[in-house]
Parts: sequence; C-alpha cells; structure tokens
Amino acid sequence: MRLLICFVLILTTFLPAYSLSLGRFNLTKGVYEYRMENGLKVIIKEDHSSPLAAFGVFYRVGFRDDLPGKTGLTHLLEHMQFKGTKTYGKGEIARTLTDIGAKFNAFTSYNTTGYWENLPAAGLETAVKIESDRMSHSLIDPKEFELEKKVVISELAMHENNPAVKLDRGVLKKAFASHPYSALYGHIQDIENASRDYVYHDLYQKYYVPNNAFVIVTGNVKTSEVITLLNQYFSGLKPNKNLPQDKIYPFPETQNKNFVHLEGSASENFGEMYFNLPPFTITNRESVALLFMNKAGVLDGFGYEITPDGCLGSMEFSEEPNYPSLTLDSNYVVQNLPYFKEKFFHKEMTAYDSASALLFNLAGMERNGSWRDYDAFLNAVEYLKASEIQQVINKYLNPENSFGGYFKAVNRNNLAPETFSATKENFGSGEDFSDLEKSSPKDVEKAKLYGEKLEKDTLSTLKKYLSTVKKFQLDNGLSVIFKPFEGSEKVSIIAAVKGAGYLNQVKANQAEFTAYLVSEGGPQIDVKNELERKGSEISSGVDLDFARMEIQILNEDFDKAMQLFAQSLKDRKFLPLVLSENKDKALHALELFKNNPMPGAHASFESYKKLLGKQGYGLDFQTDPDIIKNLNSEDIQKFYESYYRPENTVIVIAGNLEDEQIKKKIKAYFGDWAQKEKKMGSPKSPICFPNKTSIERIPMPVSEDVIYGLAQGPAYSDRTNYTGFLLANEIFGGGVLTSKIIREIRDRQGLTYTVSTRARPLGDQTLLTLYMQTAPQDVQKALDLYFEELKDYKKSGPTELEVLKAQNSLVSSMIFYYENEENIAGRLVWNEVMRGNHTYDSEFISLIYSFNREKVMDIIKKYFPENYQVIIAGR
Repeated sequence: MRLLICFVLILTTFLPAYSLSLGRFNLTKGVYEYRMENGLKVIIKEDHSSPLAAFGVFYRVGFRDDLPGKTGLTHLLEHMQFKGTKTYGKGEIARTLTDIGAKFNAFTSYNTTGYWENLPAAGLETAVKIESDRMSHSLIDPKEFELEKKVVISELAMHENNPAVKLDRGVLKKAFASHPYSALYGHIQDIENASRDYVYHDLYQKYYVPNNAFVIVTGNVKTSEVITLLNQYFSGLKPNKNLPQDKIYPFPETQNKNFVHLEGSASENFGEMYFNLPPFTITNRESVALLFMNKAGVLDGFGYEITPDGCLGSMEFSEEPNYPSLTLDSNYVVQNLPYFKEKFFHKEMTAYDSASALLFNLAGMERNGSWRDYDAFLNAVEYLKASEIQQVINKYLNPENSFGGYFKAVNRNNLAPETFSATKENFGSGEDFSDLEKSSPKDVEKAKLYGEKLEKDTLSTLKKYLSTVKKFQLDNGLSVIFKPFEGSEKVSIIAAVKGAGYLNQVKANQAEFTAYLVSEGGPQIDVKNELERKGSEISSGVDLDFARMEIQILNEDFDKAMQLFAQSLKDRKFLPLVLSENKDKALHALELFKNNPMPGAHASFESYKKLLGKQGYGLDFQTDPDIIKNLNSEDIQKFYESYYRPENTVIVIAGNLEDEQIKKKIKAYFGDWAQKEKKMGSPKSPICFPNKTSIERIPMPVSEDVIYGLAQGPAYSDRTNYTGFLLANEIFGGGVLTSKIIREIRDRQGLTYTVSTRARPLGDQTLLTLYMQTAPQDVQKALDLYFEELKDYKKSGPTELEVLKAQNSLVSSMIFYYENEENIAGRLVWNEVMRGNHTYDSEFISLIYSFNREKVMDIIKKYFPENYQVIIAGR
C-alpha cells in the first residue's frame, strides 16, 4: 500500500548454535571504495559468477528536497533525464541502452534519485558515458519539459484513482501537514505550475553534481578497469562548492490519532496504520530490533521505513486496527525467535546472487549510512534477545503511538487499478524512429559491426559458460543436468515432467491439481516443513507442455532437497481429502474470476478455450463448476501415472556443489524409481486455428477494452523457420521501443496504452498472440490500423537496419538467462524439455544471425498470419 519505494538496510540473524562467519555472506565481501577529488564516491564489487554487470548513479536528493508549492519536481526532473543531453538526443539514451542489451530505469524516493543499468559486462562503458553526460549535460528542453509535465500529471491522476493510494495520501497529508513527507510524488497543481528554469537551476544544477552522488558498479568487472573508466568520464565533472547542507526535517512528534475516513469504489474495506519510530542508528538496539522484525517477518505485514528525518512502522487491516502491543501473545517472540533468526540467516546467505541484487542492496545501505554497516548488523543481531523485541512492540506498536486511515467500499468494484512502482516508470512516448525506417548506410554499417562483435562475444561467453554444464542419465531414463555456480551458497533445483502440462489433460484442472498434490500433500510433508522453516522457497506450477517443481536452498541442505523431490515425485498415491480441499479452492477462484471484470484475462482465456476446444488450457478458467466437482482421485492418479515417470523427468541443478555429490544423491534417491505401465495415453487437445478472421465481443462494465487475438505461425519443431518468425515478430510487434505497431498505433496515433504481439510454443505448433489495451471508442480504429500495418508488413517488410537491431536485441537479452542460479536452472530446463538440448542457446544465436532482410521477408510472406481469432472484452 506504500507509494514510496526506498532502500533499507538488510540484516541477518541466526540461531545461537551458529558461529558467526562473515565469510559466508557475499554482500560486502571484497568491496572496494574510493572517492574522487570532485567528491564522487565510488563503490565497486566484483562478482564473476555471471556474465553481467550492474551500474548505478545515486543522488542524495528526493521528495524531502521539494519545497512547498513545488512538490513532485524532483520526480519530474528524473523524467527529464531521459529527454536528451548534449550528446544524446531525444529518445537516444533509451535506444542506445536497448541496443547494447541493457535493462535500465530510474526512481525517485524520499531521499534518493537513482539511475541504473543491468547489462552484459561488455556494454559497461556505454552506460558510464551516458550517466556522466546526464550528470552535467542534460538539456531540460523547455518544449519537452511541458510535454513531460502532462505525462507526470497523467501518471499521478491514474494512481490517485487507486483506493489504496488515495487513502495513503490522505493519511500522510493529515499526519504530516506541511512536512515534505506529506506530498510524496507531489500535487498535480504543483506539476502544472512547474517552471523549467526552477527545475534546471534550483534542482538539476544544484544537486546533480559529483559531490552529492555515489556510484556503484557490481558484477563481472575488474576493479582496476572500472576505476580507469570512471576516472575517464567522471573525474572532470565539477562539484557544487555551494552544495546545501543536508538538513534534518524531523517527523512531527505528535500525530493526529483520529483516523482518516474515506469511502468509494473498491473491492473490499481496508485500512492502514502507521507508528512513529525513533531515528535509525546502527548502535541503537531498538533500531536493530525493528529492522529485524521487518526483514525476518516477525509480525505479518509489518513494514519499516528508514529516512534521514525519522522512521515509520506500518501495518494493514481489514475492519479494525490490530495493535501488536495489545494482541500479541507474550510467549510468541520467545518461542519463535530461533525460527525467525534461522530463516533470515538462510535468506541473507542466498539473496545476493546477481549483479543487480548486489547493486541495490549496497545502494540502500549506503544511502542510509554506509555499506560497511552490514557486517556490524550481523554482529549486533546475533545476540538480539526476545525481550528486546517484545519491549519495542509494547513501546511503539500501540494505539497511543499510531495514526492511519480507513477506506469503506461503498460501491464494490473489483477492478484493481494498476499500482505505482518507483523502480519502473513510463517516460512518455512520441520518440523519433525515422532512422529505423530510412535505414541510412551509416547506421546500417554501425549496427552490422556491433552485431558481428555481439555474435562473437556472446557465443564465446555462452560456450565457455555452458562448457561446465554436466549431464547424466540413470538407467530408468531420468535425466540430470548440473551447472556449477559459485556466486553464493544458494542452490536452485527444478524437476520438470514432460507432457504433464495443460495440453495433455483430459479433464479441466487435472494437470494443475496433480502438480499441486505432488508437491503439497503426502509423505514429504515433514521434510518440506523443515526446509521451509529454514527459509527454503518451494513451489510448483504447470506450463502448456510440462509441469515443474522448484526449490531454492542452501548447498548444505541438498540432501534434504533430494529427499523432498524423491518423496514428492516417486510412486505417489493421492488422498481424496487433500483433493477435496484443492477443489474447494479452485471453485472459489473460479467464482472470483467470473465475478471480477478483468478484460485481459477474460479475453485471453476465452481465446484459448475456442482454440483448444472443450478440453485443455482454456477450460481451467472457463469451465463449468460441475466438471471440477466431479474430478476424483482416480483422474489424478491416472494423469500422474501417465506422465510423472522417470523417463519423462529432467532434474536441473544450479549451484555451488560437486559432480560426484550430485550423482551419489540422485542415484540413492531416484535409482529405484521404476518405469511402469501407463494408465492413460497422450491425448492432445484439438487446436482449432482460424481459417478466416473472426471477431467476438465479451461485454463487461469497465472503462477500457482489451483486444486479444490468436493466429498460427510455423511449427515449433522447425527451428530455422521458427527462429526467423521470432525475429520478424520482434520487428513487427515484439520490441518495446522499436516495433512497427507500437510506433504507429501508440506513438503516432495515440490509440492504445499498450500493444504487442508475441510468438509462443503450443505443443508442436506456434501461436502468434495480439494484445491491445485501448479506450472503447478507439477499438475499431485500433484494430483496423493493426490489420493495415500487418498487410503493409507482409508487402514491404522491414528495413535492413530493423533486422540488424532486432537480431542484436534478441541476442543481447539472452545473457540475462544466466544471471543467477534460478535463471540458469529455468533456462536449462526450458531448452532441455522444449528443444531436447540444454545448450540450444548457442545454436539459436547462430540461427538468428543467419538471417538477412531477404530471408526475413520470405518468413513474413510465408508464415505471418492473415487470419486471427479476435476476442474483444470491455464496453
């Protein structure tokens, strides 16, 4: 319910039985810090476990620096940082970063504004160059400034329609009056009246200076090379010798204890309460206790926010406030503290296994003190006592120290407006893509040279990375794939069962119920509970073609994890009682779905129902309740025995383990899993692709329409043509910044908030899906324009530059599949199950670059569909 996303310090605790060993924690190990003569602080953390790097520039300025009548302008300035510098024109920052395969964004919080890039390590210099230019050479163009004001106003208006946001803003405004905390993200009127000169001179030139910032670089980098790079681009930037002193704006000591009461359209009644807490310091035992409570989940839903001006605790409630000081059992903390410490100890051991995770957590600690405080917290919390936690609860989490609000749902409206994320923003549209369409020789040559280097570097990186992957198979047919990963003590394990997906079920929910019962109910419950108490994350799920069970553990718990998988997957029998409980949940979910006007979900599920006939994927969401009620244990048992078999199962392991250790445990736990007679065949749901375009409507009482379309592409098993189809779709509708339909339908015509097409496997087939979200009055115009663009694409195709940039975009994004243990395990599973080769990505890269414009044109003419099955849900 909180608008503000701010970084917080992270601490770890553990049972007294553990001996504190800082060497087991990856976050601050090997961090290098120095400060340039101009005041810029630099923090570098090498981590060579993945081929990615992360880079961020963080300014000590945020909402607390917005003056009365000028609220939200630090956030508006953040938006303007994407609108052009002396070196990069409008839109070029985003496009340059996209071209090198970077994930990037920015945020504004109460006391920080940050800009970050997560990218292949080879692109680090480009990111550094961009952020250096933004620090001192942003233009803040007056015309763009006025346009961006409208974007921010629209953003604020959209989120203020959210009941949760409306209540939160009302509570903070009343409690904090004229304090900066009362106007997070600003007031619309202040944005309307904003002056470009004020934002440029009094915010940008004052605060966007090296002595008011710190830089963090993490991941697959060399410290010496990073220092050289940063000195090259940042050391010449001038500091602000008149930088204002960082004032303290203490939170009001006396809060208004009367709750704010609002009412309106919402799905249910809800409320929130805040607690005024003491300023945070590392030496304050109360601060340590409060932060531990938040991070270890001692109180369900307790939030803890640290700012330079004070701290707040927060909790939500449904009808009446639930004050921990009055309701918490006095023995609760004493009895459960060892459990919470062990669980959080596990979390801290496994959390920092990617460059981006390292970046954001180091940044959070640095902004609220110093990254060096982390180790001090480990020591401080090791000896945290239950009595200290209970004392803090009684002292602060009580009615006398609280304020908040209550929202009464007068009109029950189950539409949930999109909530705001301060780490992912929409920076407007209307960028100039004319160079893509003109395809100048200079730009073509540049993209071609970059592609040649990217192909060579990525193939080399992947082949080297995948060369350490080991694969072996048991006599019963079970396959095991292992990728050593030394980034942390975390191990990610996925067991994938081929065929056990939606496409092969005979009755609705058969695949999903089986996957749930396999992982949730049975002989493994004790070991499952033991691992979850320690902090292991266990989940299961179903795709179209396979089912999967996943776990994230410490490497020391590998034996227990293998025991869990064996007891879950092997020779199972299913109890009617457990199935009955799951059926009740499914019927409740079905009722909620039917009564909730979510146009996108209804349109897509209705589309799949028509595509697959009565049985299969679509039916799980649109079925008659009687079908669920009549599903019995025999149906589950037949499905299980047909697909949950050793020869259908692939276990993928990524983590810091040894080959022989894995082989020994796999053989011990799965060697006796025998192949048995199948109880059910392999019924494929009928796929009814349209032979002509059909359009149907689902009337719904909402203020937007969603257009969802399905069409047929090439066979998924046809690797070459499928790859060409992916490439052609990236240009037409798949790319976020460069797709033809986005440029025409959204940016030039303004007919839709979002529009995209996506190619996805469906058994042996390929689907092309269309998704458009638009206003009811624009539905027909947007749909007509889509088919016009499709017709033109089949006639004219892409430019050479579009092909090159799409190739580079697809290949550069592949590195993110290998960012950490979870990503690696997921990618190896997908390639092994769907392509029969866990190293398939190397082949894919070569295939992508085998296409030129003429070959892509052949794919478009042959495979791009003309006939769509279209469902329009909305008014």
